[in-house]
Amino acid sequence: MEPLFFEPFFREQIWGGRQLEAVLGKPLPRDGCFGESWEISAHPFHVSQVKGGRFEGWSLTELWSAFKKELWGEKGEPQKEFPWLIKFLDCRDYLSIQVHPDDALAAIYCPSEKGKFEVWTVVEAEPGAKIFAGLKAGVRPDELRDALQRKEPETCLHEMTPRVGDVIVMPPGTVHSAGGGVLVAEVQTPSDATFRLYDWNRTDRNGLPRPLHIEEALRAINWDQRPRFVAKAREVYRDTGAVGELLVEGPPFVLRRWTVSPGARLLISRDVLAAWLVLLGSGELLVGDSVFPMNRGDTVLIPGSCPDVRWETTSAGRAILLSCHPL
Repeated sequence: MEPLFFEPFFREQIWGGRQLEAVLGKPLPRDGCFGESWEISAHPFHVSQVKGGRFEGWSLTELWSAFKKELWGEKGEPQKEFPWLIKFLDCRDYLSIQVHPDDALAAIYCPSEKGKFEVWTVVEAEPGAKIFAGLKAGVRPDELRDALQRKEPETCLHEMTPRVGDVIVMPPGTVHSAGGGVLVAEVQTPSDATFRLYDWNRTDRNGLPRPLHIEEALRAINWDQRPRFVAKAREVYRDTGAVGELLVEGPPFVLRRWTVSPGARLLISRDVLAAWLVLLGSGELLVGDSVFPMNRGDTVLIPGSCPDVRWETTSAGRAILLSCHPL
């Protein structure tokens, strides 16, 4: 199978802006504030459709049904459903202070969803931007309830100043938010289950506050979890012009970051399903006699049955890529 590109889906959000267009070159509609670009998704809220090639117009769920083994490759048995949801987020304003449930709690409160494990990689960050990831050490339910009543729940959260390249791993049960002009790549399990604790006293375009889910959120929080810090990268590959780093290893996926110098080539197909995101720079995918240009903000799905695929950096500076593989 050939590399698969998909039409992105742009989701308006009260906290979004226009950086998906200004920084990543996404063709946003003329009006609106957009917080999310769904790059690869089989979630029922939006199922991605193939753009170009012999599968143009196919949905990802149709592909998974017809060619699951060819997509998955040789590493074990394929999962029943496509395993990831890949997005870019433009947090111009602040996300609600929120938490995602695990599988068990999702089955109780939102049976059509699963638990949500997510990883953020910071693509751009403006001065003054913030990420909240986890509770401060020792915060207990009564203390957080009191802070919510005072409308100061952020005082209970671990706060960090995001820098380009930071990677934050957030398992289910992690209280989190981000805003002030931070753009992130998000790789997650395919769930849209979110419980809001606090929404910064905002109202929507109709002048109404968005719903909160305080009791559900308090039950979903992992109270024993420590504050979340930037994940430490470990070098796992080095060759002429290319360096690979392991960022996350399980449970739902493996994430690696690749830095590739101008003109250098990197083999990116390894007989297993993989999604690749371009975080910086540009290049070409070389597959036999076929050439697929890719620019910053582009995402591609490489089927496990795809023949040798090589990346060649064409930008004047280095390219930075993010890859997602099964564990």
